[in-house]
Amino acid sequence: MRDFLWIVSVCVLYLTTAKLGLAYAVVGQTVTLFWPPSGIALAATLMGGYRVWPGIALGALIANAGTDVPLVTLSIITLGNTLEPLIGSVLLKRQNNFSNTLDKVSDVLALALFGSVVSTIVSASFGMLALFVGGEIAFADIGPTFLTWWLGDGLGIILVSPILLTGVAAIRVIPVKMSSTKAMEALALLLALTVVGQAIFGNPRFAGLGYFPVSLSMFPFA
Repeated sequence: MRDFLWIVSVCVLYLTTAKLGLAYAVVGQTVTLFWPPSGIALAATLMGGYRVWPGIALGALIANAGTDVPLVTLSIITLGNTLEPLIGSVLLKRQNNFSNTLDKVSDVLALALFGSVVSTIVSASFGMLALFVGGEIAFADIGPTFLTWWLGDGLGIILVSPILLTGVAAIRVIPVKMSSTKAMEALALLLALTVVGQAIFGNPRFAGLGYFPVSLSMFPFA
């Protein structure tokens, strides 16, 4: 029963956030610069184990079925979306003393590298291949499509996974008083984010859709 609840919950969360991501697709109706389900899938796999994969697969299948892609394309995309968090979880669990609470710098770096950078190559590769095989993109679009898919999944993990992992951990422990070092760190991040945000959104040269990728430089602060 517990496994069933995990699977259903993951499927619902994946499907719900997938609709949000697909609303901002930049290549056809499938490829987006921000894919929250990738973050949900990786966090769910780390917390719930590999048993949650049916929920990920079903969520990906239903979400992408609404994009009107051919069956072969839909199947390959679903496979890639399912393998990505499983491979990411395997890579992270193989790291020495990796903790889901992300309470060490090494944990954060591991999540960024193996979760956001490495594992997302799998889904991006499968997705790019699926769209090419299904005739959705031309050969010249393979590179840009892969890069966009990879960035979207990576940002989804960087933004969503830490919130879920640390949020669940925070519920289980008694909050401690923030140290002066942590307070200074938070202040430095806030100031840096403010400066960068003002430099991007307050600069008329970056106005218009042609410069929207510049805004992605805000995400590393998350």
